[in-house]
Amino acid sequence: MSNQTIFNVEGTVKSVIEPEDISKDPKKKMLKGGVVLTCDFSTDKYQNYQEIMFDAWNKQNEQVKKLNKGDKVEVAFGIRSNKFKDRYFTNLNVISVKILESQAELFDEKETEDDLPF
Repeated sequence: MSNQTIFNVEGTVKSVIEPEDISKDPKKKMLKGGVVLTCDFSTDKYQNYQEIMFDAWNKQNEQVKKLNKGDKVEVAFGIRSNKFKDRYFTNLNVISVKILESQAELFDEKETEDDLPF
């Protein structure tokens, strides 16, 4: 078990990135997908909306695939940086996703309201 610090952020799903196998070894799958959130970090003085991309690896893709555009979610994530040829690359890796408000549920409620005969 690692001593990784876990961070949390809330936001609205902008897009879900379909997982693809990025392994070079056909015997070992490495599925990488992700989710892009629009997060509101606004203050009283400034509006500050940020789009943040989170990587989802292997099992975390199952959680991410359940998301719909417009869902309000909380993502728990870890931060990882790697050095490659004197440059650093930082990734935000999904640990878990909690749906706070689902667009699918809102859509279902609107459909049933519109079906009323009066």
